[in-house]
Amino acid sequence: NDLARLIFGLGIPHVGIVAAEVLSSEYGSMEKLRQVKKEELEAIHEIGPVMAQSIQAFLKSKETIQVLKKLKTVGLRMEAVSAEQIIKQTLRAKVFVLTGTLTKYTRTEAESLIKKSGGRITSSVSKNTDYVLAGDSPGSKYAKAQKLGVNIISEDDFEKLLKRNPI
Repeated sequence: NDLARLIFGLGIPHVGIVAAEVLSSEYGSMEKLRQVKKEELEAIHEIGPVMAQSIQAFLKSKETIQVLKKLKTVGLRMEAVSAEQIIKQTLRAKVFVLTGTLTKYTRTEAESLIKKSGGRITSSVSKNTDYVLAGDSPGSKYAKAQKLGVNIISEDDFEKLLKRNPI
């Protein structure tokens, strides 16, 4: 989840989802938001003096600081997610296997594109594989993908997939 959802989810008095989105967009991280002065908050069109005071008091409280530390230690995202990062994750959790000789990309370039799109690369085909990117002279991975009914895509198909999910 992104920073706006965290800010909203903390339950800061007077801060709704719109204000949380504004704060996330304006400051980009929980750390920056915690350090902002009340006057800076009040200068934001959507934030008035009551909300600014509420944000300050809430984020400076010992209880909130402890909660944020715990959330950070368990790996909760404390930074805003840009639109670019969201787009990059359109292949999130998709598992790819590469086989054969690719002609449009080096293997490293194809793997990089997959990773930038949020996908994962594995070396062997299984029932958990989403796509097998097959180049020229594919080997046993191609046959195994056929046997398991895994989606086998060409480099052209791969490009179409990336265009639907631009990086």
